[in-house]
Amino acid sequence: MSKMLFFAIMMNCLDPALTLACASAYRDPFTLPMLPNEKKRATAAKFELASLYGGQSDQLACIMLLSWRNAKQRGQEARFCSQYFVSSSIMNMLLNFKLSFKKTEDCP
Repeated sequence: MSKMLFFAIMMNCLDPALTLACASAYRDPFTLPMLPNEKKRATAAKFELASLYGGQSDQLACIMLLSWRNAKQRGQEARFCSQYFVSSSIMNMLLNFKLSFKKTEDCP
């Protein structure tokens, strides 16, 4: 994890790497529905999110924190979470976790 963050600083892409580090240190933000039809929709939604960032991996889907924050600022957090099968409470926890790292980054 530390190597990833070190190289992210060097490559000037710390924000998405920090999101991945926080997501891997906490719980998966995606919910898994019980109904088979809903499971298929949840998988499709996860791949749709990942494709917004140019791929199909779970890691790319985790970077959707920015999309979630935009939806939250527009007052559409519940709709976003429902559409993409994302847990609002876990997303808030990841955001707080990430912000606490960013605060320590600003310290001398």
